[in-house]
Amino acid sequence: MKKESGNWQRFWILLICFTIILICINLKYKFIYNSHEIFYAFVLLIILSRILSLNIFYNYSRYLKYSLIWVIIFLSCLIAYSYKTELSNIKNRLIANVIPQYGIQKSKASMSFQIASDGHFYIQAILNKETPVTFLVDTGASHIILSKQAASIAGFDILNLYYDKIYSTANGKVRGSSIIINDFNLGKLYLKNVKASINEASMRNSLLGMSFFKRLKAYHVNNDILTLFW
Repeated sequence: MKKESGNWQRFWILLICFTIILICINLKYKFIYNSHEIFYAFVLLIILSRILSLNIFYNYSRYLKYSLIWVIIFLSCLIAYSYKTELSNIKNRLIANVIPQYGIQKSKASMSFQIASDGHFYIQAILNKETPVTFLVDTGASHIILSKQAASIAGFDILNLYYDKIYSTANGKVRGSSIIINDFNLGKLYLKNVKASINEASMRNSLLGMSFFKRLKAYHVNNDILTLFW
């Protein structure tokens, strides 16, 4: 315990001394300019002080191993921070391939979705600020159509619906109840007061029809990727 306490005392003394020296040198030569460089320099001083505070002649291999681990951790953090944008893009692409409905935010005004394994496009949006709903993209549908299950989760009263619309489908005519989605959020796209309907018949997926796509600036499909522009 006394030996370990002595090591930590040497560590703090070395860290303070190195910090004072670095400040004095920087005041003269001005080689550290911003907060990021200050952070990296301070982490490096911590590692250096800790290495020098150890008795490297005692169990040399053990301390060398620990020193290398700290150096690797520091370099890994430095690389990760330097390439944070690229790493974020890789992460988004991996997520989009595994879960296509999440999409990739290409820019502040565009978003792309990978085609799913069943040959359809799916888009997950947030309704009324808190409810995630996955839509099947259906440009053949004229409106946004919610399944009863999705509508219930989004806070609509499905027990007291007034069915005022008639839709022709492959299975015949079905009724729909007109609603207004107060907030429709997709990535950085925010739409207010979006017209939609709740389907009376049972549905496997909610549908994202043309009433949504008409509110976009443009959209296109290329190489199995759907890109939305607004």
